[in-house]
Parts: sequence; C-alpha cells; structure tokens
Amino acid sequence: MLLRSPARVVIYGGGAGGGKSYASLLQALRWRQTPGYRCGVFRLDRPRLTQEGGLWDESKLMFPWFGGEPNQSALSWTFPSGAVIKLNGLQGERSLAGKDGGQIPVIQIDELQEFTRKMFFYLFTRNRGQVPGIPTIIRGYCNPDPDGAPWLSELLQWWWDPETGYAIPERSGVIRWFVQMEGKIIWGASRGELVERFPNEQPISMTFIKSRVEDNPILLRNNPAYLAALMNQDTLIREIKLHGNFKIRAISGTLFNRAWFPLVDETPIDSTRVRYWDLAAVDETEAEQKGTDPDYTCGIKLGRCNTTLQEFVEDMIHGRFHPRDVRQLILNTAHADGYETRVRIEFEGGSHTKYVEHEFLTLLEGFDVEFVRATKSKSIRAAGVSSQAKARNICVKRSLPHLERFFSELEIFPRKGRNIHDDIVDALSGAHNELAMTDREPTDEEIQAAARLIQAGIPAKFAAGRWGR
Repeated sequence: MLLRSPARVVIYGGGAGGGKSYASLLQALRWRQTPGYRCGVFRLDRPRLTQEGGLWDESKLMFPWFGGEPNQSALSWTFPSGAVIKLNGLQGERSLAGKDGGQIPVIQIDELQEFTRKMFFYLFTRNRGQVPGIPTIIRGYCNPDPDGAPWLSELLQWWWDPETGYAIPERSGVIRWFVQMEGKIIWGASRGELVERFPNEQPISMTFIKSRVEDNPILLRNNPAYLAALMNQDTLIREIKLHGNFKIRAISGTLFNRAWFPLVDETPIDSTRVRYWDLAAVDETEAEQKGTDPDYTCGIKLGRCNTTLQEFVEDMIHGRFHPRDVRQLILNTAHADGYETRVRIEFEGGSHTKYVEHEFLTLLEGFDVEFVRATKSKSIRAAGVSSQAKARNICVKRSLPHLERFFSELEIFPRKGRNIHDDIVDALSGAHNELAMTDREPTDEEIQAAARLIQAGIPAKFAAGRWGR
C-alpha cells in the first residue's frame, strides 16, 4: 500500500517492528534506474544515521545488490544510471538554511516524530524536480509521541480514534487533501472541494498508513520473542510501540513515587558511574531581577553496581549559575568525581553547538566526555528509569543534597505550569539511559536484542528493561 499510494505525502507508522526502515530504503530505490533521479533521506542527527544498525548500515545490506556505490563521507549512494540517494542528518531548525536551493523530488523522513512542525513543512519547499517520470513525493515514517510531537498527532487526527488513540483500520490509506492558510491546515475530502473554496491555492494530497508488528511476518518468524519483548514494556512504551497509540500521555504521579526509591547510607564501590548534566543559562540574581522562574542547571551522579545492576543516586548539583561559572563547576565536579566517572552533557543543538562542544572537550581533556542531544519526549525518555524505580532497582543516598526537591520534582512530573520544573527528571533519565546504554527509547534493534535474551531464558521484564547497543 505504501509503495502504490498516489498521494504526494504518505505517513507510515504506528507500532514498532512494522518494517518502517526497510520500507523507506525500498521506496528510495524505486527510481534508481532513471538518470537524474535524486532522493534525500532525512533523520535528526547524523550520528543516528551511522550508529550500529542504523539506516546507513541497513543501506549497505541492500543497495549494493542494485549496483549502488557508496560514499561513506557523504553518506550517499550512486547507481549505474547516475541516480543518487543521499542520507542527511539535520541538526535542528537552524540547519534548515543549509538546504536552501536544493531540489529533491523524493524526500524520505525517518523518525518523523523527532522533527518539529516547522522542519517538516520546510522540506516541502525543497520537494521539487524536473526529471520526467519522477514524481515529487514525501514519505514520513514514525512512531506516535503525543508529548514530544503533538503537532504530528494533530496532523493525523482524522486517521486515529480520539477516544482510544488507535488508528482507524478502515481509514488507513484513505487520501485526503489540505491547504495551509496563515499556518492553519484546512482539510477536504477531494482536491476539487478545496479548489472550489480556495481557487488561488494548490491543495496537497496526503494519507496515513498504519504500521503493525504483524505486518512483518519475517521478523516474527526469525525472532518469535520480539512480540513478548514489546508486551513486557512499561504501559507508556507498550501503548506507543506495540499498539501505536497517538493519544496516551504520562500522568503526574504515575511515573515516579518516592516510596519506590530505597534510601541507603553507602553505595557500592564496584560500580560504573556517570555524571549527567542538564544545563540552563540563567543565574539566580538575573532570575530575581527579571522576576522569572527559569530552568535550573542539574548534574546527577548515578552509579550502577557491576554485580547486582542496582543503580544508586550518589550526588546531585542543582542551582542557577552564570554560564561562565557553569564551565568551572563542571570541571571542578569532574575532578572531584574522578576520571573513571563518565561525563555526559545534554545540548539543545543548533549552529553554536560544535563550538561549545569543542570548548568543553578542551576543558575536560582526559575525561570520558560525550554530548547528548535529546530528541524524544521527556516522558518517553523517563519511561526506562521509571520502570526500574517501580522495581525498586534505583536507590538514593540518604545524604543526597536537595533530597526533598529531588522527590518532589519526580512525583509532580510531567505536569507543566508556572514554578514547575523537570531539570532533575531530565538529568536522572539521561544518567540512567547512559548506564543502561539505551537510546532514550528502545529502538527496533534493541527490542530484538531483548527478544533474544528472552529466548535464552532471561525473564522478560528484566530483559526488556536492560537495553544493549
């Protein structure tokens, strides 16, 4: 249905394991024999394209069979006809300007839920071409993320049930048409209907096709425990990954409860440790002068016992600091933690990111430093640490600074509003995901890894909560 659809825009998604990555590469190959054919495959962040098991690895398994010649540095493939398929990593909205002037008749967007609405519709301006026989089309592949990408749930509202959040089977593949007027999308059942109402506009056709793990019988045959791994996820992840729920959201008090965190006086020496920083750029004096309540800088030190795999919140730095003081704070803390403690710093991304990263790498020479760009919603990123907390696998040092604030912020999450913050949640989630070696949300490859553990006799709940790269 995906390859046959005549709609200019097709969104294919819902549950995990439906073969979205394979479908995107197969779609990209469709016009490889046409001279002048160009296809752009987009994903947020270039490192995600080249990570083990990512789209670049997948393309290396498929494209050589069709005569493709790879260019590793450019992440592109050239075919005997001269056709080119290029994988592109975007670094947020600021990177869109670099795509000005390009003509890409076939655009593929992987993990569309990680894109902003502005990024998605900007790519429409690049979706053009003049090669006979090549249509101008956009194909997006996604999982639902109602918290992180509400714009996407809204865009697809007609195709899913507002009561249950599940895709409506009989509407899957049904084409609708839309125009945009001052940023507002107006829908119609046919092109003619919209042309009659808006004669000066050019309506665009679009459809949504539901993806389910049942659509991929080869995966289920080769990896029969895959479905069990999905079913044993936390409710939030299970509803999104297994059932493709476009409505479900985390509710305050359901992700964290202080009673789930055992308090301890000492932590194991034989542990792997990380200090994870969620940074803010406003100090307390400036906040008081402006009468505002901005975010805090938070750095949580989390250790994982190498024998029991229990995790221990050992230290937390929390406050509002001037940007110049934050650099010295991170350096001093790294020396206090020791070289064996990993340092992870979360950034929003943008044109300045490379410069800031270089500054920190120079400052922290000799330490294990990496930079993290969060792309999933906060609730999804917190699901892993939440499930481990419910299992009483995360302990907190009784002497932890700001202990009451630590628990209060966790318990109120993800409620939003004035004087409500989530810096502690972000830092704890990031630290746990680093130690668990997750991608902040289990990917299809990670779910398959858990399925193999289940086949080997590892209890499902344990295997599903300990993702390996």
